Amino acid sequence: MLALLSQRGASSMNSKNKTIFHVVSLVLSIFAIAFMIGGEIETVDAFEPAVYSVQKVVENIGFFEKLVNLGDAGKTSRAAAKIARQAARADSTGGFFWQAVGDFILGPVLGAAAGVALGMGIYAFAFGASNRNIQSAWVTAAIAGGSGVVAGSIALYGGAFLAMGPFAAAAVVALVIFGAVQLFVHKNYSKETYKYQVGVWQPSTDGSYCERCNDLKYGCSEYQCKSYGLTCELINEASDDQRCIRTDPTGFNPTVIEINESDINNDYIFEYGENGVTITKPNGDCLDPFKGLEFSVNTNMPSQCRWGVEKKPGFSEYPYFANGGASHFVEKHKIVLLGSAYPSAYQLQSNDYVIKDGTFENNIYLSCMSYYGEESPFDFSVQFCIDDGPDTSSPVIESVNPLNGAFLRSGTTQIPVTITTDEDANCKWDYLDKNYKEMKNSFSHCTVSENADPVLACHKAILDSLEKGKNKFYFRCADKPFFNKEATPQERVMENAQSYIYTLEVSDNLRIDEILINNNGSGSTFKSNAPIDVTFDVSTSIGADGSGQAICYSKKTGSSAPYIQFLKDDMSEYSSINSGTVSGQGRGVHKYDIMCCDKAHNCISENINFTVEIDDTPPMIARIYNEGGEMKVITTESSECVYSLSERMFTFEDGIPFSTYDGLEHTTGWDPDSELFILCKDEYDNVPTECQIIARASDM
Repeated sequence: MLALLSQRGASSMNSKNKTIFHVVSLVLSIFAIAFMIGGEIETVDAFEPAVYSVQKVVENIGFFEKLVNLGDAGKTSRAAAKIARQAARADSTGGFFWQAVGDFILGPVLGAAAGVALGMGIYAFAFGASNRNIQSAWVTAAIAGGSGVVAGSIALYGGAFLAMGPFAAAAVVALVIFGAVQLFVHKNYSKETYKYQVGVWQPSTDGSYCERCNDLKYGCSEYQCKSYGLTCELINEASDDQRCIRTDPTGFNPTVIEINESDINNDYIFEYGENGVTITKPNGDCLDPFKGLEFSVNTNMPSQCRWGVEKKPGFSEYPYFANGGASHFVEKHKIVLLGSAYPSAYQLQSNDYVIKDGTFENNIYLSCMSYYGEESPFDFSVQFCIDDGPDTSSPVIESVNPLNGAFLRSGTTQIPVTITTDEDANCKWDYLDKNYKEMKNSFSHCTVSENADPVLACHKAILDSLEKGKNKFYFRCADKPFFNKEATPQERVMENAQSYIYTLEVSDNLRIDEILINNNGSGSTFKSNAPIDVTFDVSTSIGADGSGQAICYSKKTGSSAPYIQFLKDDMSEYSSINSGTVSGQGRGVHKYDIMCCDKAHNCISENINFTVEIDDTPPMIARIYNEGGEMKVITTESSECVYSLSERMFTFEDGIPFSTYDGLEHTTGWDPDSELFILCKDEYDNVPTECQIIARASDM
């Protein structure tokens, strides 16, 4: 009982006060347990010594309270003891209180309280429970105390419980249950103290964190880079290679070069030497002529790399930058060798070039310089040979743009086309399938800027006379375009024996079938109490492949801003039904342009409009009167009305509803002695914060 009465006081005490409280509780419990030593309480004589002892403790609680400021805990402990004392004295007179209440309080209740208090004291001292443990133990105390009262009541009214009387049964059961539960739920809590001090950020002085800036989700700015270290610097600004690096070279080795085998565009073998690598086919043979070669080299720090076909005395002497001429400081450096740059020895000899010893080897030399001005300790060489034998295979068409089978915009009559071949060649095209020499139309060679893949040879032409529907063309190519004299039979020009068949389809126009605005047509009016979100649902048909598959966009009519694509999970997905939402459409007329485009770039647009009316004011009560013994309330717009008989300030949900059949006339019973506080809200949930009118039947 002491434990239960003192819960509120204990939860607010500090650690010192809580310890004193448990000492007092434990002492009181020990005196209470004295009842179990001599059996159950039968007469006041048996109880008087315990009452006297408890009374002395209670009288001294004031001393403890003044000493440690027990507060509510002291008061509740004193009250508990006082109840016990008064209950015991009541029995000496044989009064009704002892018979009706005293048995229950001094038996099950006081026994359960004694068991819980003893358990709490043991838990606090023997287990060293922390403040957090003690706070959580009050729940266990309530459960144990209730269980003890039940056990004591059984012993009091139903006979002995486990051979014990009510007090002993309640105390033992409460103590056992408290101990069992706390053993199961006890946790060891640790306490750690953190101290924070605000100060001015000081970047690191050694630059070891610079590279972390490059991992930021939205990129690294110059300010962010500098914040990572005093020696951090942003390089390659405003390019795809922009990055933050450490500018203090302390501890860095000179630039080291190694080839990146994963970037080689064929299955080649690499044989490393002291200062470079030799590339061959898997069987050890030389590389095929006119096939082109692309490879990358890596450096151990951001660097620039230059290269050439002749060895030079230093970095600045080499003519070409890697990475297509970009002079950025990076770790990966790509070099692309055009196929046409490396003919076979035979092909050179056929054009009066002299080859010594009957061999022809090719070398690429690279030199790199770090951001700190350190040059690589040696020039890295990439060596490979080109096969000398005659070329007996015809060119292969590797790619075509637009793609074979592509759909073209409605009305298209001609289209530029580019093709690539695996070796340098001359190519032709025709509307009919003919051999190479009979074809009437020729491709021309692309410029360097027009060639998307410099490893392959590029050819371009304009295909014309396109008609609606499918259009078929035939391509053939022949190699050795460099010959300026007749070849021997075994070294002849190799032509394609079969045509590459190329198809393009000129499509129908795309059509917009329907545009719904929040499931309504154009020109609709929407009412709300606030700006609204509007969804456009656009249905399309016909178009590129006849299915109406398209992507749709919207923008405000008359706006110079670009169209905005309808948002969806896959922004590249074409669909015959597209939905897009514009938010925050306020009061007034809104006009939008809707545009949809299919895969063939057939685009069509339509204009739509809608009106938004915003009602943000509560309905007004126009009239109140008595009609046929009922109070009738008339509102200016469709509404729901409620009333309160006592509160001026109440929520709509708490009101008593009026009856209504049309939302304009509202009725309720007529009571001359009542006054009604009335509140009405419209269909847009506009409702006043307090009652709109007080209606008194006596005034009508």
